Amino acid sequence: MASKRILILSACMMVGCSTIGFAQTSTLRASHHNGRAVRTVKNEYPARDLLRKQIDIVDWQETPFEEIIEWLRGESEDQVNIIPRWTALEDEGVDAESPITLKLRGAPVAEILIEVMDQLSDEGLVRYRAQGRNLRISTVSDFSKKLERRIYQITDLTFDVPDFGRNAPQVDLEAASRSSGGGGGGGQSVFSGSSSSSTEDLEVEDEDVEEQIDDLITLIVSTIEPQSWGPIPSLRGSTPPGIGGGRGYIQSYNNRVLVVYNTIEVHEQLAGYFAHGE
Repeated sequence: MASKRILILSACMMVGCSTIGFAQTSTLRASHHNGRAVRTVKNEYPARDLLRKQIDIVDWQETPFEEIIEWLRGESEDQVNIIPRWTALEDEGVDAESPITLKLRGAPVAEILIEVMDQLSDEGLVRYRAQGRNLRISTVSDFSKKLERRIYQITDLTFDVPDFGRNAPQVDLEAASRSSGGGGGGGQSVFSGSSSSSTEDLEVEDEDVEEQIDDLITLIVSTIEPQSWGPIPSLRGSTPPGIGGGRGYIQSYNNRVLVVYNTIEVHEQLAGYFAHGE
C-alpha cells in the first residue's frame, strides 16, 4: 500500500504542478491626462521576465565575460540588478576576461545564459539565480551556503476520496418512476437505505494521512539533493538510508503544509512539484 501511494504522489507531483504563477501588484498613479488617476501594473519579477525575453540573435567571438554582464544589463533596460559574485567565481577560475564564443538565434535569455555558464565551467559549477529584481551569477558552493525557509501546500496531494461502503444510499428506480408520473411534490424519496455514513467511513484517519505525508517526505529527500538534508524527523520512526549529512530540514505542519529549510537549488526543484511554493 505504501509503495502504491508513493507512485500516486509522484505522479501527482510531476503532472499538473509544474507551472508557477508570477504575481503582479497594481498601484495607482496620478495621470496628467484630464487629471484622472489611472491604474498601472507594477511587475514584481523583472529578473524572471528578463530570463524569458526572446533574443533575435547573439554572435559572440571570444567576448570577455564582463561584456556579457553589460549585455544583460542592457537587455534588462536597467530594471534588473546583474550581480556577478567575483570572489566565488574566481575560486572556480572565472574572471572578467573569461572568453565566451556563442552564436544563437531566437533563444530566450535563460537559454543563452545556460550556454554561457557551460562554457565558464565544464563541470556545471557556475550557475545563475533570479529573484525579484536581482540576477546573481555565482557558483554552486556559494549558493549552497545560504539556506531559505519556504512553506508548501500539500493538501491536494494527501486528499482521499471517502469510501461510503455499505452505507451509501441506493437509488430506487421504481420509486423514481412513480414520482415522475405523479405530477406532485413532496413524494417518496428515490433513495433507499441509509443516507448517512459512519464517522469511520467519512473521515480520513489521521494515521493514514500521516503515513501519506511520511511517504511524500521520503520521496523528496531521497530524490532531490539527498546529501543536502539533515536528520529527518519521521512520522513512523524511519529515515531513508544515506540521509543526514546536510543542513536541510523538512517537516509537516498540521497535515496541511510542508516547512522546508534548504538551498535555493532545492527549492527550485521543489517548485516544479508544488505550484504553491512561490
